[in-house]
Amino acid sequence: MNERRRGGVIRVFFFLVITASVFLIIRYQVFLLGHNNWCDEDETIVVAKMMAHGQKLYTDIFNHHGPLTFLPGLIVESLGDFKIPVHRIPILFLQWIALLAVYFSPLIYSKMSKICNTLIVATFIVAFLSGIYGSMYLYQSIAGIFCVIILAQYTLPNILSLPFCKPMAIIGPALIVSLSFLAITYLPISILLFLASVRRENIKSSLIGIACGLLFNLFFILFFFSLRGYIAYHLYLNIKFLGSGTIIPLFQSVFNFSLGTPVGFVSLLYLLLIASILCIKSKDRFPWRGIVVAFSVAAFWMRNPGWYFHGLPYLYSFAGLSPVLF
Repeated sequence: MNERRRGGVIRVFFFLVITASVFLIIRYQVFLLGHNNWCDEDETIVVAKMMAHGQKLYTDIFNHHGPLTFLPGLIVESLGDFKIPVHRIPILFLQWIALLAVYFSPLIYSKMSKICNTLIVATFIVAFLSGIYGSMYLYQSIAGIFCVIILAQYTLPNILSLPFCKPMAIIGPALIVSLSFLAITYLPISILLFLASVRRENIKSSLIGIACGLLFNLFFILFFFSLRGYIAYHLYLNIKFLGSGTIIPLFQSVFNFSLGTPVGFVSLLYLLLIASILCIKSKDRFPWRGIVVAFSVAAFWMRNPGWYFHGLPYLYSFAGLSPVLF
C-alpha cells in the first residue's frame, strides 16, 4: 500500500509540475505578445496591411523579405485591422506546433523523457529566444520553427531509420522547400536538409512533398505578388548582395562566431556532439547524414547571428535537434 501511495503522490506531483509549467509558458507567451519591438516586424506588418488592401509586393511595394513571410499577416488582416500583438499570435501557435513536434518525435520512447525534453525546449524557446526577438512576427522566427518541425519529425527519424508520422513524408519536404520562400538565402540549407532526409524507400513521397511545397508557394506568389518583381527584387538582389556566392564566407563566419563568442563556442560543441551521436547511431555504411545536418544548421551562420535576430533559425534548430540527446 505504501508503495502505491508513494507512486500516486509522485504522479500527482508531476502532474501539478507539468500543469504549472504549461500555465507559466502560456502566461509568458501572452506577455510577449505586447513586449519589445523591432523595426523589421513593423515593416512586415505594414506590408501585410498594404497587401490586404490590394497592393502587390515587388511592384507596388518594395520589400526584400520572402513571399511566405507575409502569409500569417495576410490571414490576420483578412479578419480585421490589427496591431502588433495580434500579428504575433500565429507565431505563438507555431511555437506550440513545434513543441508538439518535439514531444512526439520518434527518437524519444520514454514518456518522462518526452516531458522533460519538451519542457526544456519550451523554456529555451519562450524564455531565452524571446531575448533576441524569437516571439516576434519575423521571417527568421518562422524559419526557425519550421526547422524544429522538420528536424524532430522528418529529418532525424529518416537519418536513424525510425518510423515516423506518415503525413510528415509529404509535409517535411514541403516545409523544407518553403524555407527558401521565406528567404532565398536559405536555399542551400533547404538542399542540404533534403539530401540528409531523403532515402530510396521514401523518394516518391519526398518528391510529392517538394511538388506540393513548390506549387503552394508559386500559386501564392502568382495570386498576391508580381512574379517578375519577385525574380528581380527578391531572388536577384538577395543572391547578389546577401548570398555571398561562395562557401568561403560561411567558414569565415563560423570561425569568427564560434571562437569570438561564448555562445558561439558552446553551440559549435553542441552541433559536433549531435553530429557524432547521429553518425554513431546511423545504420548507413558511411554515416554522412549527421554531418550534413550539422553543416546545414551551421549554414545559418552566413548572416553571422550572434545575439541577434538573424540567428533565430540557427538557435531554434537546437530545439529540433534536442531529441537526439534523449
